Amino acid sequence: MFIKRLAFVLLIVSVLSCVVDTAVAQSEPQQFVVVYVEFKPANERTGGDVLQQLDAHAEDSAGFIRFDVLQQTDRPNFFALFEVWSDAQTFEDFQNSSETQAILAQLTPTPNHFQLIETFEDLEAFDDHVSAQHTVDFRTATAPFLGAPYDERLYQFVRR
Repeated sequence: MFIKRLAFVLLIVSVLSCVVDTAVAQSEPQQFVVVYVEFKPANERTGGDVLQQLDAHAEDSAGFIRFDVLQQTDRPNFFALFEVWSDAQTFEDFQNSSETQAILAQLTPTPNHFQLIETFEDLEAFDDHVSAQHTVDFRTATAPFLGAPYDERLYQFVRR
């Protein structure tokens, strides 16, 4: 538990240091990216190596500020990429480069893995949605395919 808290604190400190160091000189907002990557347990090492290749390539790319590959401590086949780019265009250029695409082509998608992103006006609208029969039916129907409990995380905009 201590290691998780320490890792979280270090991540927050690193984000704040990136923002504080460059916020004054930036006329265009930086692009912050968080990507979650899951490999089959047997592919943990190979997948991690590919993510390290992506990290090395990012460091040589225009607009690079930060690129961290984080490995979940209790599930080592789960990774998170924390990226900071000088602006949205440099991130898009990195994503679309032939070198990036060649590295990403080495990854095999995990079957039956999907992400559902929903936006709600407020917490009351979210609560109404979660309680609605169509939502209950959806979760009941998809549960056998997920292999894990439905992972629901709530976020809010810090500034809007």
